[in-house]
Amino acid sequence: MKKTLTMSLALAGIAGLVLADVSIETPPAGYIEKAGSAAALLVSNPFGSLTGAAPTLGDLDGSSLTANDYVKIISEKGKTLFTAKYSASATPAGWYDGESCSNAFPLARGTSIQFYSPNGGGTLVIAGLVQNGGAELELIAGHNFIGNVSAKKIYLRDISVSAFAPLGGEYAMVNNTKVVWVPSAVARRVGLSQGWYLYSDINGSHPENATDIMGSEAAGTGWFINAGEGFRVYVKKSAGATITLPGLN
Repeated sequence: MKKTLTMSLALAGIAGLVLADVSIETPPAGYIEKAGSAAALLVSNPFGSLTGAAPTLGDLDGSSLTANDYVKIISEKGKTLFTAKYSASATPAGWYDGESCSNAFPLARGTSIQFYSPNGGGTLVIAGLVQNGGAELELIAGHNFIGNVSAKKIYLRDISVSAFAPLGGEYAMVNNTKVVWVPSAVARRVGLSQGWYLYSDINGSHPENATDIMGSEAAGTGWFINAGEGFRVYVKKSAGATITLPGLN
């Protein structure tokens, strides 16, 4: 049977997540809008591709961006792989690194890239088929640009790492703050419970006095990752560990 998607809703310009009308055999579809800023915003695509293929950079719609807006893809070594601007008039329309089209660059669910809008006027639209399940991703040595795989806000308390060296310089950067996952084996050594803590507390002079920051989420202190956004995890000793991200289920 034909699988249809009401793209007029997916690109209607209403802020937030909107579920579009779809045929009965197709999962719900939706979109997220992200307003840019001069500072880097980590963006991710939590949806499945509208084409049914593996997600790529071309699934991000930049037709509402300004001429100065761009995305940047960073390697695990912290080096810029390339930057790309969106051209609606090119053939095909999409992301270009100079004259080279970058639409086919893979952007797997659970990964993120940097989005810049120097004048703060651009809006990036992320649309696709809603995915219910979470994800487990392998961490590689260096910088891992992780993305929220859910089409709603997720909390740090629902994210875990199979192995982590919080006393060895590993960290996650969430909302511009360094935090660490303290696994049970390390937690026992310093008299704490397994969980997420501020990097500065764990690596300070009295880590045993650190407070699990997951307990402060209800106070609105920012320990969450919005839909369509990401965070960065740096590992060296724990390369090969996995990070588990919640889905809609």
